[in-house]
Amino acid sequence: MKTLFENPEYEWRETLFVLFDGRQHPPLTEAEKKSLVAEAEFSFLEVEKAKTAPDGQLKSLLFLSPETDSAVELQYREGRTVLEQSRAFYESIRAILDNEERQQWQKIMQLPSCYELIYFEKPTGEIRLAEEFPDEDEMSFYDPGALLFLMENLARRTHGTAVDPQSGMILAME
Repeated sequence: MKTLFENPEYEWRETLFVLFDGRQHPPLTEAEKKSLVAEAEFSFLEVEKAKTAPDGQLKSLLFLSPETDSAVELQYREGRTVLEQSRAFYESIRAILDNEERQQWQKIMQLPSCYELIYFEKPTGEIRLAEEFPDEDEMSFYDPGALLFLMENLARRTHGTAVDPQSGMILAME
């Protein structure tokens, strides 16, 4: 996995994508980066390592969550590689989709812009889902709250569609 987040204490957990039409809904700019976490519930997220293009558009951004020992790296891409990647996702899951999902994917495959959200956690013990043990103080567990918040916020702002490439699920569609 190609990532700019180089901290060996953290491990990759999941990657989500928000696909959208950057011609109709431009990507975020440097000035808008803090507004992604302005809502009180997620104001604890620290915005780090922003990289921008000469026109001011954000190309990558790192969000750190000291509260949950997690990080979300945001990377922006556009063009043919995004369209090819969407087609590859679709082809890998087409056989398990129903007719409505196939129609949704036909729209998704036309979206030329993408935010890739790469989620990392700092493990403190054996990783388990919270439901798997009664006392959450005993072990670390997968808590992607910041990831889901950022995904929903980006999908809303870009009028885009969020997908989980591992499962092929459409998570949010504007």
